[in-house]
Amino acid sequence: MQTIKLVVVGDGDSGKHEFLLTYTGTVFDRYAVTVIVGGETYTLGITYINIDYY
Repeated sequence: MQTIKLVVVGDGDSGKHEFLLTYTGTVFDRYAVTVIVGGETYTLGITYINIDYY
């Protein structure tokens, strides 16, 4: 199984956290879902960061 890492970047209060909850259905700071694309199984690791962090 391959792992794909995705980082969602955006301004504060832009809906990043809600977006991730929509697709992962969890309330943890680290998100991982298993997806099947074209018969191949992948683990999709997702996290987010506020642009204000920098």
